[in-house]
Amino acid sequence: MLKQSLHVTMHAGWADFPHDVAKLMKDPAYREAIVRKSDLEGLAKALSSLRRGLTARVVFQIGNSDNSTHWCLLVGNPQQGVFDEIYGSLLCIDMKLIGPGRAGALLGEDAGPAQHPVSDQQLSSRHLEALQNRLASGNGLIDRLQGICSWDNSNAFDSLLFSDVQQAEDKVVVYGAGAAFADLKEGGAYPYEGTIAEMIVSLNLDHMIAEDTMESLKPIDWALFVPHGIRSYFAVPTFAGGTIRGVLIFCSSNANQFSEEQKDFFVQIANVVFSTQNLFSER
Repeated sequence: MLKQSLHVTMHAGWADFPHDVAKLMKDPAYREAIVRKSDLEGLAKALSSLRRGLTARVVFQIGNSDNSTHWCLLVGNPQQGVFDEIYGSLLCIDMKLIGPGRAGALLGEDAGPAQHPVSDQQLSSRHLEALQNRLASGNGLIDRLQGICSWDNSNAFDSLLFSDVQQAEDKVVVYGAGAAFADLKEGGAYPYEGTIAEMIVSLNLDHMIAEDTMESLKPIDWALFVPHGIRSYFAVPTFAGGTIRGVLIFCSSNANQFSEEQKDFFVQIANVVFSTQNLFSER
C-alpha cells in the first residue's frame, strides 16, 4: 500500500496472525485464497480508496487452515499535513467484542444520533467545592478516582481512567475506576507509542474526543478501551515544564457520548483533579 504504516493488533484469542499481511494487502490472488468470496469486492474497494489517500473502513472474514473463520476490520485514514502518511490498522475482532449484527455498526451504518447529556455546562462553586472535598477525603489515587465517579450525578460519564505518562521510560501507567474498569490491573503499563498522550502531544491538543473506539486507529483503544466495553471518551491532559505528565479520561460505554460543547465541564473537573496535592506520588 502506498505510504502506509500498517499495524496488526490481535484480540480475543488470536495469538498469531496466520497470514502474510503484506500479501493480503497487495496480492489479489492471495486475498482470493483466504478471504470469504462475498467479502472480496468490499475489501478490494477499501484498499483502492486507501491507495488514493481516502478514508476507508471494511469488515470481512478470513478463513484459516483449520476451517475456522475470523472477522477482521480494516480501517485507514489519511494524515497528510500531520505525519504525511496514510495510517491503517488491520484488526482481528472476535464476535464476543462486536456481537451479532455489529458488522454494520463498525461500518457506520447504525451510529444513530449522538447522546450528549451535558452541554456547555459550567460547574457551580458549590459543585467544585464538593469535588475538592471528595478528593481531599480520598485515600490514594484509586479511591479518589472512585470518588469522582460517585460525585458525578449528571450521567456525563460512567467510568474514569487516569494515565500517568512517563515519556522518559517510553510508557504510560493506567489506573481506572467505575464498573468498566473493575477488573483492570492497577498500575498496568502500556507503550507510549500509539497512546492518547502521544496523539495529544503530536497534534498539540488541549483535549481529545474519541467518538467510537471501535472505529479507532489508535492501538491503545483496541488494547485497553474496547476490551473493557468503552465506546467513547473525553481526554484532558496536564503538563509540567512543557512535558505531558498525565491524562484524565472520562469514559462511556456508549458511542458518541461526548461533544466539544462539554469541554468546559470536563476541563473544570480535570483542573481540580490535577491540582490535588501529591496526585503523582501516591500510587
